[in-house]
Amino acid sequence: MNIRNNSQYKHGLTLYFVILLFASLSVSAQQVKTAIEHVNVIPLTENVIVPDQTVLIENGTIKAIGKNIVIPKGYHKIDGTNKYLTPGYADMHAHLPGHQSQPYSEERYFLLNLLNGVTTLRGMRGHPSQLEMRKNALLSKKQAPTIYVSSPPITKQDKSLSVDNGEATFRDYMNQGYDFIKILSIDTVLYDQLMPMFTKNKWAVVGHAPDGKLSRAIRSGQKGIEHIEPFVNSYEQDSALTFKLFSEMHQRGVSHCPDVFWYSVFGYQRTLEELQATSGMEYVRPIMKQAWVEKWQQRLNTTTNLEAQRTTTAARIATYLNLISKINKAGVLLLISPGDGEFIIPGFGFHEEMKIFAQAGIKPYDILRAATVNAATSLGQSSQWGTVEVGKHADLVLLSQNPLTNIENANKIEGVMVKGTWITRVDIEKSLQTAP
Repeated sequence: MNIRNNSQYKHGLTLYFVILLFASLSVSAQQVKTAIEHVNVIPLTENVIVPDQTVLIENGTIKAIGKNIVIPKGYHKIDGTNKYLTPGYADMHAHLPGHQSQPYSEERYFLLNLLNGVTTLRGMRGHPSQLEMRKNALLSKKQAPTIYVSSPPITKQDKSLSVDNGEATFRDYMNQGYDFIKILSIDTVLYDQLMPMFTKNKWAVVGHAPDGKLSRAIRSGQKGIEHIEPFVNSYEQDSALTFKLFSEMHQRGVSHCPDVFWYSVFGYQRTLEELQATSGMEYVRPIMKQAWVEKWQQRLNTTTNLEAQRTTTAARIATYLNLISKINKAGVLLLISPGDGEFIIPGFGFHEEMKIFAQAGIKPYDILRAATVNAATSLGQSSQWGTVEVGKHADLVLLSQNPLTNIENANKIEGVMVKGTWITRVDIEKSLQTAP
């Protein structure tokens, strides 16, 4: 699924604004041929560290990797001594700014992700403005994560969609430039009617399982299943069948993005005080912080049976976390995202989700693969990015500590490379100081 652009949509930010948007980064970002010297490479093709390597990057692509490479003249050199180089991370359930998401400016949203090593975003609430956003970011050649955009979600509330007009509707979406089809909610009869048509056209379908039925989503040809409910429901109904379904997911190449951190926040597993101390809150504008607190206080005051909800959610999270290691061992393409909402801060929430995976017993290597290799594979892009290899896109993260010993080191970021452009952590933080 390659990124496609289409000029007919003019609903997003103008190209002029996007160019201004990243002007602060363009001054310090190194848009030249680059050599990262003496770095420990974590390729993620296997569970190894390749020490003392030189990595040459040119025109957004990794050109060479080796220990005794002679660096040609004209290369900007980065000292990687005692540091670790991994592929850039991919947030696979993002709600992009400007439509059904938190009111971040586009600039701040992208900077927060880059600060945390997220160089790819899969937007899951598709909208025409997001196609324009992506096009402008590409044309401006400024630093932003690579963006994949879902179709406008299928919902039960949309009574206009039918088996008669479905193919024309979604062909139009795909021609406009959307990368895949998103299901939010759907009548199961209509789902069963549409899925063969999606499969025939080779249009990937991801999203919620119809009526929360894991088996139906897998066997109907859905390529990605979001959230924990269908897994918990299936396990509680028939644990033996559920384990077989994990194997089927692996065989069919079905991915899974659970968004566990979202449940810990919106399932009231954290107090308001804990939420206010969430990592990254210092980068949230004061007016947004205040709005979050007021909204949360209102929720706490008006939600009926709050303690019962908290207890039920805790039990379901615990059940899921007992399953996730089995899902991983079955070879399912696990993906990482914290979801979206109040107190879920772009980029920072991504690392909270990584920590939850680790607490559930998943090894750092597999978590890093979920953040990189699995993401690329699920999007049909494994030949283009997701590992540190010659010929792959130069979306990279330079770390001061080894993430294979402790996944929290995946956030010890010295700098990121986005499409071959090097940006230091210091430069990103400076840009955040003035970002709207």
